[in-house]
Amino acid sequence: MKPIAIPLSVSCIFLLPCQGGYLQVDAGYEHDYPLYRKNLVKAGIPLDRVRYLFLTHHHDDHAGFLNALTHDAELTIIAHQQARALLQSRQNDKTRHKTG
Repeated sequence: MKPIAIPLSVSCIFLLPCQGGYLQVDAGYEHDYPLYRKNLVKAGIPLDRVRYLFLTHHHDDHAGFLNALTHDAELTIIAHQQARALLQSRQNDKTRHKTG
């Protein structure tokens, strides 16, 4: 099956079909959570079918609605071990952003 794109205000969330539901890549900006929920319904995907969340990194445009999502859904978060403290701080800490 192909990935499913869930449009947000300036980006998309992708859902990858997996055993028992979907793996979601990232969690957009915090303010996009209502739009995410609306577009998830439009795609015909119940929130409880999102079983895994893969966070590519801790910045607010990739992990913004993480707290709201984990409040509403029981899912397994997959992220780098060093991202834990950054995610818990709820800060968009770009000092740890590597370039080149």
